[in-house]
Amino acid sequence: MMKNYATIDDSNICIGVSQLNAEVNDSNLIEIEKCDEYYLHRKYENGIWSKETYLPKKTSFDYLDLEQYMLDVEFRLTMIELGGM
Repeated sequence: MMKNYATIDDSNICIGVSQLNAEVNDSNLIEIEKCDEYYLHRKYENGIWSKETYLPKKTSFDYLDLEQYMLDVEFRLTMIELGGM
């Protein structure tokens, strides 16, 4: 018999759902009625799923750091070409 599980992270937020062939005893797997994406990003507390969702935080990308890195690489390549490194 197939079992449906929600995988939760350390904050008890669902990060995935799956359907397995057997029952699994794992604290990060919560048995659910059906394999449904409804559970994604919801918090599981005291046996209840939250109504609100907790979307993952976006990671910001600092273009200034990348630009400085590219300038450093370009400088080093130029120095190598000129025999300075």
